[in-house]
Amino acid sequence: MDTFAFQEYFESLSAPVDCCIACYSSADNETVESLLNRWLPLFYEYFPHRPAIVCELIDCNAHENSVWPPNWKEIFANVVCQMEISVFEKAGLRSLFDEAICSCDAFIGKRRNNNNNNKRNCAVM
Repeated sequence: MDTFAFQEYFESLSAPVDCCIACYSSADNETVESLLNRWLPLFYEYFPHRPAIVCELIDCNAHENSVWPPNWKEIFANVVCQMEISVFEKAGLRSLFDEAICSCDAFIGKRRNNNNNNKRNCAVM
């Protein structure tokens, strides 16, 4: 998850959100802690019952160095799936977006039935 100015953007977000895709780096334990202790709880607070997909940014040299806080299973309890992706190698990106679309399908259908219009609101983070 790109955290540059994200807090300001997140607080001003007013469009409905269908899914959260949050990324962390296995090379940087600070991103793991930030994901678990800040971003996922914040997402669930603002958008309860929405699917969340967590992606590990693959860094082959860093897998051994990842340290997970003791509460990670509790935070991940509501995560739809966890995937590994590499933006540089373009590994797993197609699967990530396919999973996001499938995860949102049921929620979008319910929301459209509650709204009379078929207008979609998208927020790119």
